[in-house]
Amino acid sequence: MEGFIVLDYEKRFAEAQKDMAGWLKSGKLKRREWILEGGIEKAEEGLQALFEGRNLGKCLIKVTKEKSRL
Repeated sequence: MEGFIVLDYEKRFAEAQKDMAGWLKSGKLKRREWILEGGIEKAEEGLQALFEGRNLGKCLIKVTKEKSRL
């Protein structure tokens, strides 16, 4: 496996963005999202899963705005 530093390719960002958008639209590239529902209280669980390698894809924490009680 070999990594790279994204900023080394900063000048090609627009090109990559266009290519990846097309790949996503056509289904050639798929994204994974792991959504934790339950508000900010789930942040610790999400972070722990990241360090333990239990998450797949991007970890998102769903936070909803509580209705005013006024």
